[in-house]
Amino acid sequence: MGRITRFCNALRGAVYGQSQDKSLVHADRNSYDGFKENIILTHPKFVPSTHLEVKKGEPLDPLMNLHDVRDVIKRFLSF
Repeated sequence: MGRITRFCNALRGAVYGQSQDKSLVHADRNSYDGFKENIILTHPKFVPSTHLEVKKGEPLDPLMNLHDVRDVIKRFLSF
């Protein structure tokens, strides 16, 4: 039981920044950075407007504007 208590206290200290041992945070940072990069690579291109203005000669990547985002929200919130 003592080992579990020490582990829980060590984990709590690492989570709340109270521990002097930062190895858990540093070990997880690489995993977090890779996870964050994967999310960034899959997000849609978002244009914060209600109208899309595509200039002649620009690549036609799938862009999303505010109307598109609202449609997605409605689709997921309506049953």
